[in-house]
Amino acid sequence: MIDDLKNVKFQLAILLVRIEKHSPIFAESIKEKIKKQTDLEMLLNDVKSYQLDYERKHLNHVKRVESGFNNLKEF
Repeated sequence: MIDDLKNVKFQLAILLVRIEKHSPIFAESIKEKIKKQTDLEMLLNDVKSYQLDYERKHLNHVKRVESGFNNLKEF
């Protein structure tokens, strides 16, 4: 159980560092939610959810940048 908690905290720390680079406000809201979370299983599910959210938002950003770049190449 303690190893699981350490693993979840480690995953969460990595995720927060990645998110803070792109969205400090989103990272701050995650930190607040984590402080209130006491159940390990729920915390792990939250981490996975935040990871998916981050990846989706990052992918959308990359697509917008690529689209803008492609539009510039047409001129």
